[in-house]
Amino acid sequence: MTLGNTGPRIALMQPYLFPYIGYFQLIASVDQFVFFDDCKFRKNSWINRNRLLVHGRPVYFTLPLVASSSSTAIQNMACEPAQAARTQEQLVKTMLINYPAGEHRDVAIDLIRSVFSGPVSSISQLAESSVKMTARLLGINRDWGRSSLIDYDRSLSGPDRVIDICQSVGASEYWNAVGGKALYESDCFTASGISLRFSEPVLRTYRQGSTDHFVAGLSILDALARVGAECTSGLVQVGRQ
Repeated sequence: MTLGNTGPRIALMQPYLFPYIGYFQLIASVDQFVFFDDCKFRKNSWINRNRLLVHGRPVYFTLPLVASSSSTAIQNMACEPAQAARTQEQLVKTMLINYPAGEHRDVAIDLIRSVFSGPVSSISQLAESSVKMTARLLGINRDWGRSSLIDYDRSLSGPDRVIDICQSVGASEYWNAVGGKALYESDCFTASGISLRFSEPVLRTYRQGSTDHFVAGLSILDALARVGAECTSGLVQVGRQ
C-alpha cells in the first residue's frame, strides 16, 4: 500500500498522572491523541505516580490503587475515593511547603483540586482528566480518544495492534515517544499506508528555586508552579515536531 492517506496524525499512549513536559510535546505534535486504556497496567510506571521537588530533590508521589491481577487493563484499575482524597491533600501540602508562594503555585494547586474533584473511581479516569485539564490550561486543543472505545482486533499485540488501531481511526501518521524506536519498525507501518514518526522530547531549563542543578522530567506541575501556564506552554511548544 502506498502512502497518501490524508487522515489525522495520531498518538497512542497510556494515561499518565500529571505527566512530564515531553508527554505534552507528543500531544502537541498530533491531531488526535488516543489514551491507550485497554492495555495491561504496569506497576512502577507513570500511570499512577510522578515526581516533584522536595527540599530540592526529586521525590515520587503515588496514588495507591486497589490490588488487582497483573493482567488487569488500565481502565479497570480502581482507586478508592478516600485514597484519592489523601493523595490530593499530600500534593497540595507538597506544593505549599516546597514551592514559593504566588500566583504560579496557585495555578498548580487549582489544577490538582480540579482534577481530583472529578471522577476518581479508576486511575484511567483520573490520569486522563489530569492530561486533558492540563492541556486545556496550556492552550492545547486536540481530538481525544480512548482505545477501549475503538473497534479494532484485540487479539493482536505489539506493532500489529497499534497499526490496527491506526487503521480503525483512518490515521495517516502514527506518532510515538522516542523510546518506542526499539519496538517499532517503519516498514510495517509503511506497508499499511501509515507513516511512523517519533517525538523527541526537548526539555528546556527553567528556574527551579534555589536548586543549583536543574532536574528534568518532573511532573508538569513543577513547571506550572515555577513559571506559570504561559511559560510552560512555551516549553511544550518548543518541542513541537
